[in-house]
Amino acid sequence: MDANKSKKILFFGFGYTAERLYKIMKLDGWEACASSRTPNSKKTNNIKFFDFSSEKRKLEEHILSSNVILISIPPQGKSDPVLDNHKDVFKENLAAKWIGYLSATSVYGDYNGAWVNEGSEPMPKTSRGLNRLFVEDQWNKLGKSYCLPIMRFRISGIYGPERNPFDRIRNGTQNIIQKPDHFFNRIHVDDLCEILYQSIKKPDPGEVFNVSDCTPSTSEEFINEATKILNMPKAKKVNIKDADLSDLALSFYADSKKVSNQKIVKTLKYKFKYPSYKEGLKSLIKS
Repeated sequence: MDANKSKKILFFGFGYTAERLYKIMKLDGWEACASSRTPNSKKTNNIKFFDFSSEKRKLEEHILSSNVILISIPPQGKSDPVLDNHKDVFKENLAAKWIGYLSATSVYGDYNGAWVNEGSEPMPKTSRGLNRLFVEDQWNKLGKSYCLPIMRFRISGIYGPERNPFDRIRNGTQNIIQKPDHFFNRIHVDDLCEILYQSIKKPDPGEVFNVSDCTPSTSEEFINEATKILNMPKAKKVNIKDADLSDLALSFYADSKKVSNQKIVKTLKYKFKYPSYKEGLKSLIKS
C-alpha cells in the first residue's frame, strides 16, 4: 500500500485481536475508528468509537472513506450484523484497498486428525462452523459481485497475554480434557496481527487464508508444556465423557484436524515469531 496515501482503518469490532493490531499500525501513522456496542466505555487513545446501533450514518461515512476495513464481529446465527446493516454501502466503496473478514478454522469440520488446507472441502457439523461458513461465503460473494478487495482469514484458536492457561494452572482449576487423537490448532496473537498487517501491505483480493502456527497439538501437550514452564505438577486428567463442560466448550472437541499454514507462509513469505505453542507460552512468562 502506497505510504504517501492516507492511512485510515475502520474496525468493526474492537476486541482482543483488533486492539493489538492497531497498536502495530498506529506506529506507522494509521488513523482509526471503530464500531462498538458500548462506545462510552472505550478508553483507547486516538480512536473514535461509534455506536453500532445508533450511529449508522457516521459508520457508513467511514466505510466509504477508509482504506482498510477489518470485520471481526462474529455471526449471530446465520446473520452477519455488518452485512445486515451496511451491505449496500460496501458496494459503493472505492477507497478500500483491503477488506478483511476474520473467520475460523471451524469451517472445515472434523477431518479425524488429518491435515487440511484452503483447498480442503469445508464440512462443518457444529453450529459455530456452519454459521461461520455461511457468513464467510456471503462476504466472498459480495467481493466477487462488486470487485471489492475482500479477503477471508480462517483463524485457529488465539492465545497470548491474558488468554492462556497459566492463571488456571496456578489456582488449580486447569484440567486436561482427554479425547484420544484429538488435535487443536493455535496462533499467538502477535503472529496473527503481524500476518494481518503484512496482508494489508500486500492485498490479495478474493483469497482465503488459514492463519495457524506450525504445530498442531493435543490439549494434553499444550497444558503439560504450560505446567512445565511454571515448574508445577501436571494438571488433572479428565476423560471428556466425565468432564463438566458447557455445550460451547464441548463443540471445540467435536472437530479434529491439523491446519496447514503453507499458503500464507508462501504468499507473504512470513516467518513465524512463535512457530509452536512452546515458544509462544514461554514468551508469556515475564522474566
